Amino acid sequence: MNNKWGLALTAALAAALAALPARAQEAPGRFYMGISGAAVTSDASRSMESITGGVYDESTPNGGKVYAGYLRGNWGLEFGYYYLGKYEIENAGGQVQDVLETSAIVVAGVYQVEMWRGFDFVARAGVAFTNAQYDCKLSCGTMPFVDTETKDLSGMWGIGLNMRMTQSLSLLLEYEHIGSVHHNVGNIEFQDGYYLYSVGARLTF
Repeated sequence: MNNKWGLALTAALAAALAALPARAQEAPGRFYMGISGAAVTSDASRSMESITGGVYDESTPNGGKVYAGYLRGNWGLEFGYYYLGKYEIENAGGQVQDVLETSAIVVAGVYQVEMWRGFDFVARAGVAFTNAQYDCKLSCGTMPFVDTETKDLSGMWGIGLNMRMTQSLSLLLEYEHIGSVHHNVGNIEFQDGYYLYSVGARLTF
């Protein structure tokens, strides 16, 4: 996905929020913000392992996100920073020889509807402005073992369960996917998706 299409989709999300049905305008809008910790999985580590010839550290990377948004009726618009984890490749001696660290800025449309008393279903879809940073730690200096930073756009979607603890505080359990993130190890390019399983708190104003 190139920048032109990513910006067009972002503009479309903003336009959709402004054009909500009149019945949604009967209820006042609500601002919210939140923070979540996440377990993150990705095949990017396996791709990097095959390129550099090392062994992937099997531990599941820690990630998370901070975000803020606005809901009017059941629909909203959200902005967030996602940390997608650090992935380490080791040599035969157990030394870290390569590191991949990935993050994203996300702009998404949100749909939230009450399922039963105190529980809401939440869905989101949008674009992720991704940043994948490869760092060589051992035997560096020649291709492909050269530090590389790759910025691009990817699509994202997610679903979750919002559990309202009080009128303003809720607990949010979510699954989210950011797909086809572009990476480079030196001059070798590959694409892989990221999967987030998160739990966090959200404060509504």
